[in-house]
Order: sequence, then structure tokens, then C-alpha cells
Amino acid sequence: MKKLLLILFLLPQILFAQEGMKFVHGKTWNEILKQAAKEKKYIMIDAYTTWCGPCKYMSKTIFPMPEAGKFYNANFINVKVQMDKTDADNEEIKSWYAAAAEMEKKYNVIVYPTYLFLNSKGELVHRAVGSSDVNGFIEKGKSALDPEKQFYTLQKKYQEGNRETKFLKNLAYAASDVYEMKFAAEVADAYLETQKDYWSKETLEFIVRFSQESSSKGFQFLIKNYEKADHILGDYKASKTIVGIITQEEVFKKIKRGSFPSEEEWKKMEENINEKYPEFASESILKAKTSVYKAAKEWDNYFAATMQYIEKYEAKISANDLNSFAWTFFEQNENAEQLNIALRWSKKSFADKENPSFMDTYANLLYKLGHVDEAVAMETKAMGLLTNDEDKAAYQETIEKMKKGEKTW
Repeated sequence: MKKLLLILFLLPQILFAQEGMKFVHGKTWNEILKQAAKEKKYIMIDAYTTWCGPCKYMSKTIFPMPEAGKFYNANFINVKVQMDKTDADNEEIKSWYAAAAEMEKKYNVIVYPTYLFLNSKGELVHRAVGSSDVNGFIEKGKSALDPEKQFYTLQKKYQEGNRETKFLKNLAYAASDVYEMKFAAEVADAYLETQKDYWSKETLEFIVRFSQESSSKGFQFLIKNYEKADHILGDYKASKTIVGIITQEEVFKKIKRGSFPSEEEWKKMEENINEKYPEFASESILKAKTSVYKAAKEWDNYFAATMQYIEKYEAKISANDLNSFAWTFFEQNENAEQLNIALRWSKKSFADKENPSFMDTYANLLYKLGHVDEAVAMETKAMGLLTNDEDKAAYQETIEKMKKGEKTW
């Protein structure tokens, strides 16, 4: 009886300890600002959309966790703001349409989820983006409470003239973490001005991460020294950075929305690149073609460009990209000879490290080529590496289709 009474006494405390994050409902934005001022409490806004996968993951998996609830309920007034509009929206969501639109514009919300952190005066002091595990999400909240880590507090110090080397470096990373990429590039250039020697691996990694435009100090250094930088960094990191910037500036920015380059236009773009960056003209054009043709669903052109690109630059292509190319071939290509080429790419993608997703691509290619037993064995092996039950169920479904002779594409 005493044990039962003790359990009944502790039950409310146990239930409270297991509580996830509480989000405000039934209040306007102005009412929430008044509450924050009265309680001297920070505000955390989860800016999400209904179509965003990472947003759904956070809401379903992370927000209900007791650890998240314990930290965020104690330190913040938590608010969920839907940034898109759907026919299924209830009256409360509709009442926030105007506030959501104003926040999107005022706070430059362009990726989802975005977490906006305001102090008790309603001033934006920090932001964070993307999904994470519960510990990572709590760390985002801790940074929002720490003036030494608050992004907008640090940005203000920069605008007031702080150019200390360590401060600039930390601020560049902070800006990148919150997706303020233009500002991150500006700060990165300011940091590089403080450096006399760019040849340490750490500094080269910094340059590769923050070089976004051909006008940046980092790009100007890399284009003159890419071979040595590649040797120090490995994996052709400097060259890949250069190609990424070239394709963005010399190809994608010059293609009008909704239009498709003619052969003459492709040739002209390659000539222009060759005048500026002769070592990277062919690679940049071929890489760009794979993206443009895929987006346009010009499959024959896509297959030809991809095979040419990989034949010439396979050593530079990541395992992830090889898998992506192979999967597109599996889904869209019916040519056995070309599918066998994609099969080789796929096998190479997980040769150094087993990856269930890459192995799934390989299994599906095997199956499409008629190697059923090998395909089932590979898919079964891939499934054995998974830990998530939902993922396992999807792989098992594929195995059953293979055994029944049904399409998996």
C-alpha cells in the first residue's frame, strides 16, 4: 500500500519530467511579445512549412523528447509559425498568415526549418537552421542564450568595427551555420586579410568552405594554386570548389528561367569559360550539362553528358554523386549497355565503405539487368545494415517485388 501511495505521489512528477516542448496556442504575435516582456523570457520561433521533411522530423521526433522539453520550456516561449498556405489550414494558422509573411520578409527566412530566437524585448538575437538530434537542437538554444555566440549580437560587433582575427573566423562560421552566406563570404574575406600564409590545411579548408564567387580572395588564390591545394587537402577539394563557382557564374546564371540552351549556346559558354579558366572549361560544361539536362528531363542528352563527364573526370567524382548518377540511370534508362556502365559506378560508390543506400541502388540495377538472385542478396545485405524499422520495411518491400518479378522503378 505504501509503495502504491508513493507511485501515485510521484506520478505527476514523472509525467511532467517526460513532457516534451510546449508551444503557445491561441495568442497573437503581439500578445506573445507582451508575455515575453512580462516574464523576461526569450522567444523561440519554429518557422516551418507543411512540405518540409526535416520540419516534420523535428516536430514528430525531437520536439516531443523530454530533454528538449526540459530545456526549451524553461528558457523560451515556444512558437510554431507555418510559413506556407494550404487548403487544410485551420483558423489559428490562418490568423497567423500576415505575421508569418512579415517574419519571412523581415528575418529573411529562406530555408526550412529556421529557428528564430528573440530576447524578451522582441529583438532578434540568433537564428539556426535545419534538423538535428536532440543534443544538437539544445545546443542551438544554448547559443541563442549566450551573448558570445548569438549571431546577430556578433554581427553588430562586426558592424561596429571589430576585426580581431579569432572573432572574424568564428563569425564566418556562425554566419554560415545560420545560412547568411553573403555575409559569411564578406567576413571570410576580412579574415583572410589577416592571414599572411594560406598554406596550412586549416586555412585551406576555410578557403574552400567560404569561397562562393570568383571575386572572392579565396577563389583568386585557389585558381592560381589549385594543384598544390588539392595535394594538401586531398579529394580534389580545391578543384571542385573552382568548378562549382564557374558553373554557377558562367552557366546557371546565364540560362534564362524556363529556357534550354541550344548547342550553339553551350559552345559559346564553353568558349567564354575557356578564355578565363582554360583548365576547367570542359569539366565545368559537362558537369553543368548533367544538371541542366536532368532538370529538363532531356534523358538522352543527360545519359550522353553523364557518361562523357564520368569517363573524363571519374577520379574527381564523389561516391555520393556516383550513386546519384547510377540511380537516375536505373530509373530512366532502358539501355542494357548503359545500365551496365551505371552498375560499375554504383559498385564503386560503396567499394571503400558499405552504405545501405548505395547498395540499394546497386541491387536495383542488378535486378533491372535480370540478375534477380544477386539483386535479392544485395538488397538483403543492405537491409541488414539499417537500424530504422521504416527503412527496413521499405527494403523488404523491394525484396518482395524482386522475388515476384514486379517493377521496382
